[in-house]
Amino acid sequence: MLTGPRRAGKTWFLKHLYSRAHCHLFKDPNMVARFRHDPQGFLDGVRLPAILDEI
Repeated sequence: MLTGPRRAGKTWFLKHLYSRAHCHLFKDPNMVARFRHDPQGFLDGVRLPAILDEI
């Protein structure tokens, strides 16, 4: 888990550090809807390594 102030570069840092990770942005309403509809199914479909952003 990485926390910090808004617009401090947290996402950039994680994408830079883990360039092969799949990024899932929870600012996207469709992503949130998919997760809320079937949380376990969503997590089962996440390929590792993964970045879950704005969760």
